[in-house]
Amino acid sequence: IKAVQRLGIPYSIYIYAYAETNLGAEKEAEFIMKQMEKYNIPKDTYIWYDAEINSIPKDTYKTVIPHFFEQLKKYGYTNYGLYGGVRQLDTNSGNLNDETLRSYPIWVSQYYKHLQYTGEYVGWQFSSSEIINGIDGNVDVSMFKN
Repeated sequence: IKAVQRLGIPYSIYIYAYAETNLGAEKEAEFIMKQMEKYNIPKDTYIWYDAEINSIPKDTYKTVIPHFFEQLKKYGYTNYGLYGGVRQLDTNSGNLNDETLRSYPIWVSQYYKHLQYTGEYVGWQFSSSEIINGIDGNVDVSMFKN
């Protein structure tokens, strides 16, 4: 965080979320808030809820994710969205394929030559195996709309 801030590189924050209850969502939102304060991250920075756990049912996510975002609002954060895989978001059995959940800004993950997601989205993570000079190992790469 300090390096990207120093270099003026745009960034956002995400949490790989495990919450299956509203209390869990509150704890995750509190954790994010404390980290944002600790690293002096501006309140207008985007916060992404990474909902990749396939075993969490849609009905649980329909409650927990909006509750997480409501908690962020209480802390004064208003830029947030949902990160998930294309199958979760765009298939009948997908645990994120819900009108309310898909109404948030979407950052969709699909490692393929073109995006097959049919909904609105702001970002597409298309690779996890890119090489960038100066960084050891593979790098996740995304494209975002302006």
